[in-house]
Amino acid sequence: MSLYTVVGLTLVFSRSMQVYADLTGKEACVAVFNGTAIDVECCDSEMLRDDTSKSSQCGPSSEEGEMTCDDFKCLLEEDGIIINDKISEDKAKEMFDQWEKDYPKEKAMVDRARRECLGGEYLKFPAEDDCEPLKFYSCLYAYAILECQSWKDDAECITMKENAQKCKKALGY
Repeated sequence: MSLYTVVGLTLVFSRSMQVYADLTGKEACVAVFNGTAIDVECCDSEMLRDDTSKSSQCGPSSEEGEMTCDDFKCLLEEDGIIINDKISEDKAKEMFDQWEKDYPKEKAMVDRARRECLGGEYLKFPAEDDCEPLKFYSCLYAYAILECQSWKDDAECITMKENAQKCKKALGY
């Protein structure tokens, strides 16, 4: 099973999944990418904290409070990654280079995202309405969680860490 399949299944089942203990590799992957955002809270990454705490004029703009394709596009435009309505590989490379300088402890996370999300690889990720900005964000998010090096110590986060490690192993990383 590929990470793209896992993310696709998660998008389908995200409303009903919870974080479970004692899961097999594939089940652990679905539990990790379940749409609850607990993983971002559990992964004790300075890079993720900075990204989620930065001020933005973008989304969520839907009535349900969910991010839309336009919201993800807006975020990438703010970061200078979208030029002329397209994701710029050169600007994405510059972003990874900057992350590497700003967050040396996150090298594995940055390296994995650089390898797996450039060269059009992010396009393999499923997204509603075939939204390229969401595919790019999904790619960054997936590899950030799989490469998280430091997790918080509460019970839910310990389970999330165990599931991320099982998922990573099941995917062959």
